[in-house]
Amino acid sequence: MYQLIQRIIFFLKAQTAHGLHSPLVFDLYTKVINPNLWPFQKDIFDVELEKFIESKFELKSFKLLKINNINELNNFNPTKNQVVLIHEPFRNKLFKEKVELVAQNEFFNYIIHFFHGSIFISSELAPRQTFYLKHMQ
Repeated sequence: MYQLIQRIIFFLKAQTAHGLHSPLVFDLYTKVINPNLWPFQKDIFDVELEKFIESKFELKSFKLLKINNINELNNFNPTKNQVVLIHEPFRNKLFKEKVELVAQNEFFNYIIHFFHGSIFISSELAPRQTFYLKHMQ
């Protein structure tokens, strides 16, 4: 029931590519997130995200950290030049609260939520922005 309520709340906030003003997030959404949301396959998404990071000049020196469970999230220590992918951030209330704490960290200025994951990017290229993205038909 918790996930159903979170899904409804999420989709009321979420947008598609039409409102994205960040070129980096627009590319990430159109090349990685949207094409891989339906059906969502975690392993394929991870590979596509890594390819995207390697292809972007401004992210080439970044390291991708994947977080899959509460223990990894509790032991997480953010650093500069980091891209963090958290799988299933809305799985339960405690996990969602921990993800929200990570999103508040000053290192991250791109906070990108889609229902199956959250991506945090530590970059000095833009002001702090938060995005909620949904699958575009």
